[in-house]
Amino acid sequence: GTKPLEGFSSPMLVVAAARCTPWRSGNAVEPLFAGQQVFDSMFATIAAARRSIFLETYTLEATGPGERLADLLAQKAANGVDVRVMFDSFGSLRTGRSYFESLAAHGVQVREFNPVRPWHKRFRWALNQRTHRKLLIVDHEVAFIGGVNISRVYSSGSSGGRPATAQAQCPWRDTHARLRGPIVADLQTLFLEHWFEQGGTAIAAPEMAEALRRAV
Repeated sequence: GTKPLEGFSSPMLVVAAARCTPWRSGNAVEPLFAGQQVFDSMFATIAAARRSIFLETYTLEATGPGERLADLLAQKAANGVDVRVMFDSFGSLRTGRSYFESLAAHGVQVREFNPVRPWHKRFRWALNQRTHRKLLIVDHEVAFIGGVNISRVYSSGSSGGRPATAQAQCPWRDTHARLRGPIVADLQTLFLEHWFEQGGTAIAAPEMAEALRRAV
């Protein structure tokens, strides 16, 4: 099982600094170092969701892990889980609109962060106002945060680098973490701030009360 990991507190520090909240102990952190390891852990947690799935990401591609993600989210929404997805308009610019329309048609609530397309009804020309967060919060109990987008770029494993091309030969790595404890409520608060800012609907009162109870 997941155990607290001393010395791996950067996600907590970031949230504490952003929210000006006091340091709270009792968090369990599991670092995830390879892209496929991140996806496997995230998707297993999503598959086990019973109440809610909140996802915010910069890049959300329709193929690769994005295809598997869409299938899982549609299944959970059909089972009555509250599924909400927020993607960055610029970071996901190459993803076809049909992908997000399909999610919505299956009962997933979808919000586009600061749309950059001039024909979008909520258009705001704000290329420099992006969300680079990669957040996943499931059942108000488990959260994921780090540098891994929903993209095929990460599927081959972070330590191996990007697919071999003339432009990308150097090794690289993005790290992610699976979290439990009071920090989950903090991360959920950050998600909801963007969600409401972008016109998203509120969480039902019983669900919010449950989230607050589990954060104590």
